[in-house]
Amino acid sequence: MAESVLPPRFSPPPKPLNVAQALWRMLRGADDMEMVPQAAYEEFLVEQPTSFGPRVFYLTGPEETRRLLVENAANYHKSLLTRRILGPGLREGLILAEDEVWRRQRRAIAPLFQPRAFEGYAAAMTRAGIELAEAWAETPGGIVRASEGTAYATYDVIMAVLFGGDMGFDRQELREAVDVYLDTAGRLGPLDLVKTPSWLPRPRVARGARAVAGLREAFRKLTRERRAQGASSETPDLLDRLISAADPETGARLDDEAVVDNVLTLIVAGHETTALALAWSLHLLATHPEAQDRAAAEIREVLGESPARAADVARLPYLKQALNEALRLYPTIPAALRTAVGPDRLGDLEIRPTDVFIIPLYTVHRHRRLWEKPDAFDPERFAPERAARIPKGAFMPFGAGPRICVGASFAMTEAILILAEILRRLSFAPVEGAEVRPLTRLSLKPTGGPPLRVAPRSLRSR
Repeated sequence: MAESVLPPRFSPPPKPLNVAQALWRMLRGADDMEMVPQAAYEEFLVEQPTSFGPRVFYLTGPEETRRLLVENAANYHKSLLTRRILGPGLREGLILAEDEVWRRQRRAIAPLFQPRAFEGYAAAMTRAGIELAEAWAETPGGIVRASEGTAYATYDVIMAVLFGGDMGFDRQELREAVDVYLDTAGRLGPLDLVKTPSWLPRPRVARGARAVAGLREAFRKLTRERRAQGASSETPDLLDRLISAADPETGARLDDEAVVDNVLTLIVAGHETTALALAWSLHLLATHPEAQDRAAAEIREVLGESPARAADVARLPYLKQALNEALRLYPTIPAALRTAVGPDRLGDLEIRPTDVFIIPLYTVHRHRRLWEKPDAFDPERFAPERAARIPKGAFMPFGAGPRICVGASFAMTEAILILAEILRRLSFAPVEGAEVRPLTRLSLKPTGGPPLRVAPRSLRSR
């Protein structure tokens, strides 16, 4: 495929930065991912210079990441920094829980995301895609901001799936509080970089803490009410299922606080991340019209004039390839941090307890030794014959190992169904002169929206 536009990327520093250099860059507004050195795109293990505290390493090799995330995952906990960033909201939900607390929750919650459950969720996903396409088709001037629209769509899906029609609180107020938390939670500050105590005042963090306190109280109240009245219909929503979920080994159920932790976890992990995957996909397809036309033709051929269903996902292989390529270039969670809790060995490296490992998934997905033309958009690299040659561990948009995202299949189904309904109704083109860059917060956002020009597309098969 011709490279009509090379997608925007971060510009890494040529060498690893020491703390003073990183702090200076941060104070001048550099993005967190712009701290990852060029060496991490070319080598598989790079040490970050530190003058105090634990050793810090960038880890980007398939064998190396497999050791941490799969083979000896129990030895590597979520980092203190991750807990500091996300802890006020997610507490002991699946993302942050460790050891037996995590295992009990995972065993109880995983069955709720089995593929057989998707048919019940698919109607909400398809409806969200149709409503978004119809709203965009009526936009004055024909220019939309992709991530704003996709965020509303995925928010509608997660609200419908989690709470059905019974929420007991204002949807818009809840969404605004979630947005405040997401905007304030995932951003490093100078105080974090120099490892100052967590009790020191951080205005940004305090703002997010106030927002999340209101969220937790609303979910706590609803959980108590639901537990008292029981599931209210023959089709229980995900909150009902969380309340009744039981560990198959012990029979233990989640208490109210664990339910609240995981409601927030599912909103954070299942709302904005999918919205951003959709926004990046639309931006990349807009700047690569041949790929966009091919995806739209496939959708028309498969769906005709019928609404998309969960079973249609397997019949849209090229659309899935384009989505995977968007997730490769812009993994919605751009990095994972782990801290060793015991000794281990990684090649020639003797790992010590407290060693910190940064696994920059954005960098893994663009590594010079793992990918041909790593910065180019090419959905064909995920065609079956080429995908079979991708090294295991080179593509991890949902993580890997026992802690792989429990909702990965849910997110892929949601993204494909929404994309299918949008792309068969609308065509997209970039807005001339608009600058789009990646921006790291909790997730990897496109600056500016990104703005896209929309035009109607015929629904009928040709």
